[in-house]
Amino acid sequence: MSKPIKILFCSSSGGHYWNILHLKNLVDKYPSFVVTEKTDFCENKICEKKYLLPMLNRKTFSSYLKIPFVVIKSIFILIKEKPTHIISSGAFAVFPLLLFGKILGKKIIFLETYARVNTPSLVGKLTYRFADLFLVQYQSMQKVYPKAKVGVVL
Repeated sequence: MSKPIKILFCSSSGGHYWNILHLKNLVDKYPSFVVTEKTDFCENKICEKKYLLPMLNRKTFSSYLKIPFVVIKSIFILIKEKPTHIISSGAFAVFPLLLFGKILGKKIIFLETYARVNTPSLVGKLTYRFADLFLVQYQSMQKVYPKAKVGVVL
């Protein structure tokens, strides 16, 4: 007998989170929760249960000081909630959830953000190596990610 599905939706704020919001129909089918960055934009809800991470920006030194906290909180969330699947559109703040989720045997589904038409994102390049399903939103991105499936999420 298979384990019941429980989905963790995770993404950074802004356009990444906007992509995830369009998967709301899955919330009606499966127990779910969301992890995103603490911003005003995160008030748009996909799930009732939400965990917030500090906002990270790879271009600022202070963000690198927050990484240990994000890693610890990510592991805590994964152990506490026990998702079976992680669906993400990136970016930096949620990469620890993807990496440790994979180590813990979770199914990883990654959606390369709609803004990527010809070039990969950093988190996309890293996650492509271990994702169980990798989706791009444009046929042109299959040149970058040959094993990716085209699946529009707008």
